Amino acid sequence: MNVISKANEAWKTGQRAEAIHILETENELKQDDELIRVLIHFYVENKQFKAAIELIRDQPAKFIEQKNTFRDYFEALVQTKIFSLARKELFNYYEETTPDLKKYLNFLENQENEYAIAFPKTVKENERDFYHLGDKRVIQQAAVIEKAYYLPWSNFKRAAKFNLVDPFLNQITRVSILKDLVLMRLEEPVRFIWIDEKEYEVFPKDLLGTDEMWKKIKKAIENYNDPVQSEMLQQQAELLYELSYPFSKRVLPTSEEWLTALKKQFFEGKDIKAFKELNQIMINLFEE
Repeated sequence: MNVISKANEAWKTGQRAEAIHILETENELKQDDELIRVLIHFYVENKQFKAAIELIRDQPAKFIEQKNTFRDYFEALVQTKIFSLARKELFNYYEETTPDLKKYLNFLENQENEYAIAFPKTVKENERDFYHLGDKRVIQQAAVIEKAYYLPWSNFKRAAKFNLVDPFLNQITRVSILKDLVLMRLEEPVRFIWIDEKEYEVFPKDLLGTDEMWKKIKKAIENYNDPVQSEMLQQQAELLYELSYPFSKRVLPTSEEWLTALKKQFFEGKDIKAFKELNQIMINLFEE
């Protein structure tokens, strides 16, 4: 607390660089949540937005639960033009009935509009790259999606919708994009290619909070009596379950059936008919 007080005094007298240096030096010696929160706030106030985002990403996910910390994080994301990630984080933090949500959404949308007017070429190029995601190797796709987070919402969702029905895009990436639209609360319907290679209409917002079965499977695996086998099974189960999203119950209708099938496949080496399409997708992914 003495260090924070010292940094605050320096900040109040206009010695911003010194205040930040004091906290950065102490943070290298001792990780303290309150110190980190003050440092993040100073970064944002000093327009060192990237430094604030990097520091937040080094913390546990729950770190931004305090309102002031989230506000700094949101400000940093918007000011660095990471618009779609800012939208996702905003809905993750606020309930839809929270009055502050509309205020932050309006601010975000105004910033998006200004950016689209000022940098139309950059927006067009990033959207085009996102459209052509399926042309990239799996290892390259993460970088393209990261750039897509800089797109305004209208551009992001337009290209995302195309990717959901791009037959050349791998299933794990398609699922990842659909889940982004779920977390961004997209209300309009989208078409989505599932593991049977057929198109289905889904409403992303309606898929929010539909992973209860996975929670049961995960808990059962965690309680497995062999820690090594439990960890191995969970990794494989998570990938298979992810690939089956959002229709995991069409693969197997209950968590008990999923768990039994997973054990038979990975511990007994048996061929599970229900997993045939999922296994083939996994093989294709590993071969890319």
